[in-house]
Amino acid sequence: MVAILVRLFVPANFLDLFYSYDLSGGGVLIKIHPGTYLLGCAALFATPLPHALGQKPLVASATILFGTSAICGLWALAGGKTLAVGFLLDAEIAAALGLFALSRLTARQRKRLFSVLLLSMMINAGILLIEFVTHTPFVARRNLLRDPRPFGILNHPLVNGLYYASLVPLVFLLNRPLLERMAIAGIFAAATFVSGARFASLFVLAGLAAAYIAAAQREQIRQARAGEAVNFQIILGLIVLPIFLIIGASSGLAYRFSSSIYDVSAKTRVDNFVILKYIDTKSFLIGAGNELLTSYANSVLNQLVENPFVFLIFMFGAIIGGIFLAGVLWSMYVILRTRPPLAWISATVFVLVGLSNNALVSKTPVLLYFMTILVTAPGASSSLEAPPASRSVRSRSGAFRSAGFAQRLNSGSSPRAR
Repeated sequence: MVAILVRLFVPANFLDLFYSYDLSGGGVLIKIHPGTYLLGCAALFATPLPHALGQKPLVASATILFGTSAICGLWALAGGKTLAVGFLLDAEIAAALGLFALSRLTARQRKRLFSVLLLSMMINAGILLIEFVTHTPFVARRNLLRDPRPFGILNHPLVNGLYYASLVPLVFLLNRPLLERMAIAGIFAAATFVSGARFASLFVLAGLAAAYIAAAQREQIRQARAGEAVNFQIILGLIVLPIFLIIGASSGLAYRFSSSIYDVSAKTRVDNFVILKYIDTKSFLIGAGNELLTSYANSVLNQLVENPFVFLIFMFGAIIGGIFLAGVLWSMYVILRTRPPLAWISATVFVLVGLSNNALVSKTPVLLYFMTILVTAPGASSSLEAPPASRSVRSRSGAFRSAGFAQRLNSGSSPRAR
């Protein structure tokens, strides 16, 4: 649990203050996040051998990520593309290690971890608002003049947007009153707008609306089965949601939409495709390398490459790059099969927003974050539960279960009610 929190909430900007983690120079070992090392230790000492993959979605998903990362990493090493190996270690491999570690947590521990994540994101939302009002960064960073947007305790405004946009639908899985869930989701939506992530801001509104409708329908079904009247919270939510949007837009939270949605920043990601015409078919299929990508970015684009598809083609080629994306989507699908519809809304938002920038092909732990909230959010299938620790524990607990069963019979309750 600690390893996951360290990897998620110790940003590269903070580490760069002490050593060259995300900057040029320095040894190979310091280019790997400390949280990744901790995740490796947690997975090594806490995870059993991956047996019966079909019955263990977390282990199966982690194995898929390991397999695709190994294919991509070996291909990159064979072509001398060491930059690609770095982001594979700190992003995809870290996510796989996190899944292995999560597979050994009990339901109670996962619930506690989700609560800690919610609290951390709530604190980060408050820091974003303070930075937005005071124009003073909470964590010192070296690129303040280049990007004055609020960062909070995360690595980039786009990471803030992706985190909050994908988290909002899962908030409605909480076993709390509907208005309370709406309030938490509203705070996270406001944090998305404050961070200045426009694409994420659009999708957080769509996700918020879809999640509210799904949650309200589920609440109506529950009330109908219980013979209750229509909950006033559902009606009040339909009134509060538009008011929240109007207040947010008029208070300056939507400052990134003041000019146009498709501005220079958005146009940059589309213009990145231009450099593909400068490489031949062979380089397109098997990769051209980071040196050529940097050269074209400086000479042709005069800007950084922020398009994930262009990056994957240059790093791995279209074939291996396609395997990389397929592995990520497949690993998500394995877990989503055990999750409720609101999780599918969250996954859709995550994929669309994540592919709108280079978050999924950078050292940022966005995949670890999403897999963690996907697994720990309420409403998981029983197939996600951790197995018992050992046979001795099972044998010892058998007598207690028998005694508990007899006690329930005496009290008039059935084993089905357990």
